[in-house]
Amino acid sequence: MKFLYPQFLYALALIAIPIIIHLFNFRKFKTIYFSNVQFLRSVNEKTKSKSQLKHILILSSRVLTIAALVMAFSQPYLPVNKDTKQTKKYAACIYVDNSFSMNSENKDGRLLLIAKQKAKAISEVYSNNDELFLIDNNFRAINQRSMNKEIFLNALNKLEISSKTNSLNQVYKRQKNILENSDSDQKHIYIISDFQQTISDISLETNDSIYSIRFIPIEPYRNANLYIDSCWLNTPNPIVNENIKIYARVKNNNSNIKREVNLTLEINEKQKALASQEILSESVIELNFNLNTKGWHNGKLSLKDHP
Repeated sequence: MKFLYPQFLYALALIAIPIIIHLFNFRKFKTIYFSNVQFLRSVNEKTKSKSQLKHILILSSRVLTIAALVMAFSQPYLPVNKDTKQTKKYAACIYVDNSFSMNSENKDGRLLLIAKQKAKAISEVYSNNDELFLIDNNFRAINQRSMNKEIFLNALNKLEISSKTNSLNQVYKRQKNILENSDSDQKHIYIISDFQQTISDISLETNDSIYSIRFIPIEPYRNANLYIDSCWLNTPNPIVNENIKIYARVKNNNSNIKREVNLTLEINEKQKALASQEILSESVIELNFNLNTKGWHNGKLSLKDHP
């Protein structure tokens, strides 16, 4: 047995205090002579025996109390035998991307739900003796503590979409900092994300064989998206009964073929102009209209994108 704080053992000298009190706490008796003490002698002996037993028990309890307090502060422990073969211990830090983009879906369902299922499958590979860490974009301090499987799964089930976003490089550095405090033999890093271009700036600057890094991508549907990016007038001050030009920048994302765009302009809920054009990736479409009255006018520029 060894002690974490052996300096507290000096306090065992305090045991001498109750012993000294016991030794010097003698009760002085007055001697009273009787003509016949035959009946008193047996009572006196019985009372004296009980009194000595009571003092011994009190002394023992005081000594044991002091010894227990000293041992508690010294924190004894049993050192592990170096000759005993130990089970190899692993530490795994799993990042689950919970940014808004993980609200998208693919053929298997919602991306965040799929990511949580993959994180659960990863945790099942490890034993109860291994350390598990779960982090998301919130970077909470509680995530720096290791978890067992039960606590890990409870935290995983509570994970929801967050408005916060971190680059993958920030996530990777956070995972390394967490695992640096672990004394495990092998340290594994998992990154589960849809790997948006805006966050995929990760740079691996380590040759340390202790760390192993695994990227687990989850891809959403890549549907073509046709939309109006922006629009503007040819003049900041339109004039009544004069021709006014409005320009609309239309984009066609995730498509390798030209798509026909039918653009409609409504002024005060009445159709004023219509334009049709084929677009491959991006194009500016011009529409012409005029106004017969002064004042504010409500305009609506729209297109139909199927499906």
